[in-house]
Amino acid sequence: MFSRITAQCIFLLLFFIVWGCENKNSSSTTNDSNDKSADISISPNFLKQNFPVLDSISHQKSDLLQELNVYAYKLTNASKMVKSDEDLQDLFDMRDKDVITALHKEVLDPIAINDGVFYHSTAGAKLDKELKTLGMQVIYAEGMYLDLGPSEMLEKEMEQYASEVFKWYMEFQSAKTISMMGEYPFLDLEGQGKMVAFGEQMRAKYPNHAFTQKIEKDFRTALIPLTDVHVVKSEFDKSYMVNGLATEFYPNATNIDALKKFVEQYPDLHYSKVANDIIESMSEMESVERQWKDLYLVVVSWIPSTEEKITDEEGNETVVNTCMNARKISNDFLDKGIAIPHVLQLTHNGIEECAVVYRFYADKSKADAALKTIKSKVSSVVGIVQLKYDPLKRIWSVK
Repeated sequence: MFSRITAQCIFLLLFFIVWGCENKNSSSTTNDSNDKSADISISPNFLKQNFPVLDSISHQKSDLLQELNVYAYKLTNASKMVKSDEDLQDLFDMRDKDVITALHKEVLDPIAINDGVFYHSTAGAKLDKELKTLGMQVIYAEGMYLDLGPSEMLEKEMEQYASEVFKWYMEFQSAKTISMMGEYPFLDLEGQGKMVAFGEQMRAKYPNHAFTQKIEKDFRTALIPLTDVHVVKSEFDKSYMVNGLATEFYPNATNIDALKKFVEQYPDLHYSKVANDIIESMSEMESVERQWKDLYLVVVSWIPSTEEKITDEEGNETVVNTCMNARKISNDFLDKGIAIPHVLQLTHNGIEECAVVYRFYADKSKADAALKTIKSKVSSVVGIVQLKYDPLKRIWSVK
């Protein structure tokens, strides 16, 4: 009898010990989970106390104001909160995906439309400083507000925790903002140069990384003013233009010094060697008594134009004919180190086509020499195509 009671007691004692341990572990796990998921205690007036101008202009947008308040707090306290590459990415994502777009569309752009003088006021200058503190940069063009872009932030935390590819990706994004600054977008190519420099490193070392895929379109856009460049001559002066057969000073004007600076600053880059090749034998257009001379194109290939849907900021779609496929061919040549930079949309054989062009000149002898050069580098070349300018229609057409 005694032995049976003793055995039962021992069993019950062991049961309660095990149950108590499991309950304690469960409670501990729950508490840890609650600690991790608990919301940070943030004063609803943090933005107002630390960034009063931004708070004031955003006050009518309650959801955005709350988002800005949380973002400003997290960024200001990043030294305590950021402990990993993932923490950094979360904070940058919050800025780039949630804050910048909404702030531009809901607050800053409407102010530019309704009260453009604000950006030239004392409050506007203070806002610029507040936004820079929060890792954002106002983009102006011809003195007017244009857009909002990312700028460098959390340099100490980036150095300590960020992976190499993430550092390059964020440097690329900051350079993109720089590229959009200024009265004329291509007179100073510092931003585009940095974009190409960081982009080339990412594409070489991390070709399949998600960040590298994200920058591809912007990388190609940055490469255009460093390669698709030509000289415009007249009896009185000489200027440099970006984009095909462009002659309008705004927004196409660039300068040879900006191109040379890119080559000198990044002498070991693959694309700076390509740019240098273009500088040394640049395409030319020429006018005499305000009449354009015929042009001689060194055409590598003709590519059909492509229908593409373009969506504006309001979500409206339009279908336009583009030279997207021809530009891909040009990019392939540039990637191989062959300086074939121009893509021209022209009417050829009665249809709209895109010419992939090595060089063009008003002097046929220069075109002939260029044709020999490119034939030594590329197996298949169309040859020289002559263009004539129609001053009434203001278009170039195949002669």
